[in-house]
Amino acid sequence: MNETAGTGQGGIVLLYHRPLGRGAATVLEHVDAFPKFSRSRVWTVNTELGFPSVLPQLPCDVLVFHYSLFGIWPYTIGREFERYITGVRAHKIAFFQDEHRYCGRRFEFLNTYGVDTVSATVQIAKALVSREVPKVKVQVVGLLHATPQPQTVSVKVSGTAEELDAFNPEVVVARVDPKAAGLDITKPGNGYLDVLVDVPKVSVEVTPSKVFLQW
Repeated sequence: MNETAGTGQGGIVLLYHRPLGRGAATVLEHVDAFPKFSRSRVWTVNTELGFPSVLPQLPCDVLVFHYSLFGIWPYTIGREFERYITGVRAHKIAFFQDEHRYCGRRFEFLNTYGVDTVSATVQIAKALVSREVPKVKVQVVGLLHATPQPQTVSVKVSGTAEELDAFNPEVVVARVDPKAAGLDITKPGNGYLDVLVDVPKVSVEVTPSKVFLQW
């Protein structure tokens, strides 16, 4: 069990599980972030090492369940820890990893031990909008006298409203590059080539996606 200094009379007890020996460095990085950035005292307890006899005497205001406790089933919490969790009068916070998995077992844990707060990571998706740039001329890289068929394509760009507000249709350049496609341009030839369009920060859809080129 490790203790760090902090302000106030109470503190935070963080329970985690890390087997002895080498393990994922990210587990300890996350555990160490609590004492590093908290203004309160933090006691970190590795359940792998057993139940510390001093644990019930610690002035625990907040009890944190680290995601490493829930990596295997049954969870790595022994009976002494279970009795402590049940009896401690503290605000209980659970951190889960891959929150969408094994929900039944996790809900049972939350209800059994009266967990007050669950910390979860969510991705907030913004609505996408699209804009079409018609009749973009296809440029041929490395050949002066080759004409693609068709000669123009339609380019559809999609992104957030903020991204498209900064989008300038005049910067859209459609190109084909026979040499980059592995074709020998030192002698006459032909083929269907992918139309390449690079526009930063947005997704691009080209119609048609290929053109026929003869040289």
